[in-house]
Amino acid sequence: MQQLFPRRNPFREPLLRRLDRAAERINPFLIVVAIGLAVLDASCLIALLDTGSLTAGRAVPGPTSTGPAASAVPY
Repeated sequence: MQQLFPRRNPFREPLLRRLDRAAERINPFLIVVAIGLAVLDASCLIALLDTGSLTAGRAVPGPTSTGPAASAVPY
C-alpha cells in the first residue's frame, strides 16, 4: 500500500529556500515598478483629458456654418 503522505524530497528543500530568498529580494523591486507604472498611467490619463483627446464625440474641423453669411467672410 502506498503512503498517503510521502516523505519530502531532500533535493527540493534547497531549491525552495533559494526561491524564497529570491522572492524576498524581488518583491520590493516589483512594488516600485508597479507604483511607477501607476503614476505614469495616471499622468498620461490626466494629460489626455486635459488636451481633450479622449472626448467621445469629436466635431470635424471646418466652417461652422454653410449659409450665405459664412461665404461672405473673406479668408
